[in-house]
Amino acid sequence: MKIKWCRSFEAGLVVSILAVATGCSSNGVGEAKPCKPGCVDEKTRLECDSGGAPHEVACTQPDQPCAESVCNAGTCETRAAQGASCGGGEGTCNAAYACLGPNVQLTAIRQHTCLTDAEGRLWCWGGNGRGELGDGTQQDRGTPVPVRGLSGKVRSATAGYAHTCALMTTGEAYCWGDNTGGQVSADSATNPVLEPMLVPSPVAFTSIIAGQGQTCGITGDEEVYCWGNTSAGQCGVDPSQAFEVGPTKIPGLDHVKSVQTVKNHVCAVRSEDPTMVCWGSNLYLEDGGYVVHKLGPGAGDQSYSATPLPVDVGVPVVAIGMGYESTYAVGADGSAYAWGYNGAGQLGIDATDKVIASPTRVMASPGVPFSGVIDMSRSDGSDMCAEVQGVPSPSYLCWGKDDHGELALNLDGFVRFQYPQPTVVLPAGATGLVRGEDHGCVVVTDTTTQIWCYGKEQWVANGSVDPQQDQKTPAPITWDTTAGPPP
Repeated sequence: MKIKWCRSFEAGLVVSILAVATGCSSNGVGEAKPCKPGCVDEKTRLECDSGGAPHEVACTQPDQPCAESVCNAGTCETRAAQGASCGGGEGTCNAAYACLGPNVQLTAIRQHTCLTDAEGRLWCWGGNGRGELGDGTQQDRGTPVPVRGLSGKVRSATAGYAHTCALMTTGEAYCWGDNTGGQVSADSATNPVLEPMLVPSPVAFTSIIAGQGQTCGITGDEEVYCWGNTSAGQCGVDPSQAFEVGPTKIPGLDHVKSVQTVKNHVCAVRSEDPTMVCWGSNLYLEDGGYVVHKLGPGAGDQSYSATPLPVDVGVPVVAIGMGYESTYAVGADGSAYAWGYNGAGQLGIDATDKVIASPTRVMASPGVPFSGVIDMSRSDGSDMCAEVQGVPSPSYLCWGKDDHGELALNLDGFVRFQYPQPTVVLPAGATGLVRGEDHGCVVVTDTTTQIWCYGKEQWVANGSVDPQQDQKTPAPITWDTTAGPPP
């Protein structure tokens, strides 16, 4: 709304009165209407003091990213600063107050997915039966909801079976969701934990990873601490000594570069020999339970190991992938290896055996081993994906079970793949692939950054939590633009 000067003639004097355009009119002698509050422009409102004199008041900008204060009907209101630059100039604000840029991070497992935006805020969607979305409820969500109660910026997040953890830039870890085994905090009897809880820890972390009943973190000294359920030794403590523990150092483990876990076994990449070690459960617990050798040959027929065991694949290991009951390694030469449970062909090797006891080369096609592998994914389903070198950017190859569209191949019904299949329907430029039990999500950056998901409709953030439907081709997720700014 525009400002103008109204002139009033009184005793031969000209008096200038500032008023809004709609508040100025002449009654034939130049007399102005009384001051009326309103909006001067989008960023400024007009107030009237006790004497009726008007003055401008700027709308105070909110102290949070991707929000702006604007004047509406004489009142300053908060709205999303859609299209504004954020994240140090690397991101763009969307209509739901999220800052999306190429440096956003995804994490997923089982039934939920979380996104750390470019401003270090956390959003989650999908299954929420144990409060794993951190919004204070146990209601499944078909659109992203901001996690409540986090103070400070999130460095990264990790989705566990039914709990979630956030690593703050301070090195502190916060967790929430299912706390049956102490995977949120062994010091708390609360279960489930519906909002983030600080994990009491003697050390700060540089990265964290959540599994089924345990959570592990790497320290600045390249050591590993785990907490939660240690019934299979997955926290480095023999189950004869304790069922659950607080953050506990894994004995004899140092020079750790990365850690991976999905269910109840854990593996680490080291910068020294041995370059890969694993510990925890060695069993497949369904069908009566039996050894599936997911810890590698060093475990033999042991049902578990609380001590990290070396895994030798013949070359130095630089990255780890992990499935529901299987283990994967990426060699320094770009080769890929797999072992453990193979009931749906998720190992991608030239065999139909349900159990593979030793690391075996993953095959790109019959008789042709994989090459050019950069990384392997983490999946709670009977499928696996590898990130491979490509021009102009890396691409993904996937294989295994595909009964809900989780391989993004747009096929009907259950398909058991023995060899990797190209995910040709993924958008160009897709990066950061994460996988749950029956869904996957990627970051897609073109002129803007979007999140695309596919698979079981309950978990892909398309606005629905319908358990009967599948979304077999990737599509951008839906954001709730009416929910207001993050708490």
